[in-house]
Amino acid sequence: MDGGSGSGSESDSDSGSGGAAGSLGRVEEVFAVTVTEASSGGASASSGTARQGAQRQEWLLRVVRRSDAYAEAYGFVGAEEYVLKLDSALLPHADVGAQVLYAAPPPELLEQGRRHLLLQLLRSELRPLLEGVEGTESGRAGGAEAGPSDKPADNLRRGHRRKAAGGEALPPAAAAPAPLPPGATLPSRKQLLEAGRRDLVELVAQAGGFAEVATHLGLRLARRPRGFWMGPGSWTRLGEELAVFVANSWLELPAPDEEGACYFFNQVSGRTTWRRPAPLKRLPAPAGGAPGAGGVRWVVAEPAANRVMPSQTAVLQAGRYDLHNAIVAHGGYTAVAQHLGRRVTWALSTRAYGSRATLRRQLAAAAEELGLPEGAMPTQRELQEAGRGALLAAVRRSGGFQAVAGSLRLRPRGRRRPRGHWDDPERLALELAAFAASRASLMAAGRMDLVYGMDRHRGRRRELAELAGLAPAASRRGTNRNALRLEDVRGALAAGCHTPKAIREHLEGRGVSVSRQHLTTWLASRVEEGLLARAGHGRYRDAHEEAGEEAAG
Repeated sequence: MDGGSGSGSESDSDSGSGGAAGSLGRVEEVFAVTVTEASSGGASASSGTARQGAQRQEWLLRVVRRSDAYAEAYGFVGAEEYVLKLDSALLPHADVGAQVLYAAPPPELLEQGRRHLLLQLLRSELRPLLEGVEGTESGRAGGAEAGPSDKPADNLRRGHRRKAAGGEALPPAAAAPAPLPPGATLPSRKQLLEAGRRDLVELVAQAGGFAEVATHLGLRLARRPRGFWMGPGSWTRLGEELAVFVANSWLELPAPDEEGACYFFNQVSGRTTWRRPAPLKRLPAPAGGAPGAGGVRWVVAEPAANRVMPSQTAVLQAGRYDLHNAIVAHGGYTAVAQHLGRRVTWALSTRAYGSRATLRRQLAAAAEELGLPEGAMPTQRELQEAGRGALLAAVRRSGGFQAVAGSLRLRPRGRRRPRGHWDDPERLALELAAFAASRASLMAAGRMDLVYGMDRHRGRRRELAELAGLAPAASRRGTNRNALRLEDVRGALAAGCHTPKAIREHLEGRGVSVSRQHLTTWLASRVEEGLLARAGHGRYRDAHEEAGEEAAG
């Protein structure tokens, strides 16, 4: 179905290069949006008064027309895109037999399509430039080495000459555009002019200016617009900038013990992981407007473990003086961390962990987050891998793990053994005789030292069982991972079980056996995927239920 511009004129169904004269394009999608009434007054046809917050449904058409307006100058073929409201004033009549809608588009609607085409062209032209220029920016934000873009103007000139010399055709409009480099910064007007790219400056002006282009392409501005850090929405913008700063702080380092392997370290949060960190995602807000209508709101989604507050030293060393000044203007680093719910990454043992009660409360929260038994003391390695550097420093300043565990009446995670203690299988068998020697039972009892000893003698389970006088437990390899399903966990959440312990008891009551450690790891993975949400204090909620409550509110 095509949309024709002008009333009573026939529209050609061809949507090829340039389209037919008077053709607005081809209808690619029909979708509905829910609109919330903002006004509290005015008459209503049914009730006489309009209720504030009343909702109604509107149908929209997404119309696309292929355009080669910039094919000669840039070798670029793109598409103009329009979002039309299904309204008799905008679409006066239709020819059902010819499957043609006739539209009377206002000038601003036609401008919307041209701006969409310009943004596609700018994305195509800026991508090779940003791949060189943004090496320095992303490295500066994360503290890594600078890329090959120590001279941005030179990189911009090289990209322009390569385009002029090659002249290769760009992908067709139907191809999905490649994403721009994450956290990239839009070159300033001065940089583009110095590189001889006045044409890009003019295209940016036609598309609405640098701030408008940066917003639509997901780029950062080299210079923030006036009032960016203050005024309405400043807390949201500050939170998004902090999320980007933390996400750009990962380093890939070679593993010291395994040749060819590598691990990842976050310079801000102090987290260490063997898995490649997931990139920062931008998700549409539940109450966003129609796509392309200028009312779309986006929120930054980051893993809960990355919700940390960078220290002043980290921000200043990265050269982010704008971010530092914004944090100071909002009350300082500690106040911003409390307001945004971000965990501090610097040691505040004197103030934050000064009292024994506060230290015990923080250790209990860390143990619950790690899925440890109640009253168990986290180890140094567990606190390091969880990014709890401030808590680790507080424990060390309070006398160490053994002293803190004794004073707070917490169970230390096993006694420290001398090197080579578990090399003797008979010594290990004597210790195993006190347990039903399954890996899950040992981990549930906090005996990670025995788990380590069993790993030292991997493949000798039957021999160890005979030495300990035990019958070897039946292998349950893979049952945890296969038995645990998202539907079962959602059923537990619906039944009011929100902590890992309560969820595990609910699952065991229904014949699903899963270890505490695997359940905790599984819940954290579902939170990162956006299927579940962390409600604080070690509690979990269904992400869909939480999104529904936000939309209803």
